[in-house]
Amino acid sequence: MMEKVIEYVLFFFFYSIIGWISEVIYCYIKDKKFTNRGFLFGPICPIYGTGALSMLLALTWCKDIRIGKLFIGPLLVLVIGVVVCDIVEYLTSYLMEKLFHARWWDYSKKKYNLHGRICLEHSCYWGIFSVLLIYLIHPFGAAKLALLIPYEWKLGLMCAALALFLIDLGRAVKNAIDVKKFSDKFKAIKEKVSSYTLKFTENIKDDFYTLVKDLKAQITGEKTDKKGKSRTNRMFKNNPNIIENLKEQIEKIEKIISEKFR
Repeated sequence: MMEKVIEYVLFFFFYSIIGWISEVIYCYIKDKKFTNRGFLFGPICPIYGTGALSMLLALTWCKDIRIGKLFIGPLLVLVIGVVVCDIVEYLTSYLMEKLFHARWWDYSKKKYNLHGRICLEHSCYWGIFSVLLIYLIHPFGAAKLALLIPYEWKLGLMCAALALFLIDLGRAVKNAIDVKKFSDKFKAIKEKVSSYTLKFTENIKDDFYTLVKDLKAQITGEKTDKKGKSRTNRMFKNNPNIIENLKEQIEKIEKIISEKFR
């Protein structure tokens, strides 16, 4: 039982790494440059590991189902895989937005999306991947590899992976909190400049443009820490959705300020 738990933890990390590699390749083809789009600093995208693990737990039971001579296993895997992965993706997006006031992906511009968190196109990708995972990738890849590794090695790998993951997670959460602070500050300024009951002063403009300057410094690496080293928040740099959202807020505030201080 314990070995099974360890294996599933390792499967989570294995597919998280595979997902990260896929994201990097996709972004390189699209943008012609290396981009670490993951929430974490290391080569890992936990949502892919979570999705793969959810598929393995939810779909294994139905992969060999037949009705008479009709083999319906793949169809069940496809349909249930889409449902499971959409739930995982939607909940992950919702929780991260509630926690950090930012979105790491946004499908609002794609057809047939639900609140910009999931969309038909990516649901189809998840469905295809679920079939490939259950019938090809896992049984002939990760599962075979797991049989070759001794239990003691699996335990050591799991402990090392979890330790690195927790350290990385701590750093990523700190950066994500910085993103949340910027978003909250811009929101507060917008509420101030939008209020007709507030007496407007140049201090509001100064606060706003100081915040914009600080944001640009974090994106470009011009911001320094206490030791004088440049400090770039990679979540601003590598996640276009976050930057686009903040740009929209900045443009709205600039418009309001220009109207108030004409």
